Amino acid sequence: MTKRLKSLISILVLVLILAGAGYYFIKIEKVVNLDDVKEWVHKDNESGGMKQEYTEEDMNRMLTFTNFDDNLSDDLWLQYSDTFEYYKNMILENSGVFNVNAWLSLGRAKKYVQDYVGAEEIYFYIIKFNPDNYVPEGNLADLYANYMNDYERAVEHYWRAINKAKNNYVVKLSHYSTLVDIYVERLSDRMDEFEKLMLADLENYKDNADFYSVVAKYYTKIDSKDEAIKYLEQALALDPTNASISEEIGRLRQ
Repeated sequence: MTKRLKSLISILVLVLILAGAGYYFIKIEKVVNLDDVKEWVHKDNESGGMKQEYTEEDMNRMLTFTNFDDNLSDDLWLQYSDTFEYYKNMILENSGVFNVNAWLSLGRAKKYVQDYVGAEEIYFYIIKFNPDNYVPEGNLADLYANYMNDYERAVEHYWRAINKAKNNYVVKLSHYSTLVDIYVERLSDRMDEFEKLMLADLENYKDNADFYSVVAKYYTKIDSKDEAIKYLEQALALDPTNASISEEIGRLRQ
């Protein structure tokens, strides 16, 4: 890969980080330990969590599509209904295979019609039978954060997604960036705990400019410009041709 191409990729990644997402891959040697955040972790066997066994009644409920959005247009209802039926039939016709993507599609369809409890149940069902998959964890986190306003559960499942993503840098960096927003804007009383975990995990990213940019984003959001500039300068040292990092440093110094 040429230096120019690497630079272009890094610029794109930085822009996405600052918007709350990130895209790239890196080898991760260790992950944040959920034991460090255990005091906030929601127990899966409580109400709204994962069941030990799923009955026929449970299955029928998960495979039933009901609109909870009074403002949903007829066209969108038809679109979502058709999508739900398509993946439902795919699941029923291939019952001997656990089709993760089909179940994820059912969960998304339920979310779109504001059946948030139904979507939650499906995501937990997927996790039970596909426990190492980071995608349903991320979907649960998004559901809690952006639709159900349950930020404590949201951060739990973002941490779980980060751990399960292992060396998928795209997912991990995107979720870290989202966690910055949640902790600063919604869980400010726990920012110190998040900061400690984030900086501890920096060891895994010490040669990568993009994670330094995520750390800088955190300090920018809490109005600690000197710290933000410090981490951006470290990012720039790793990626000296990245114009976006230079511009952000200049903006913070104004």
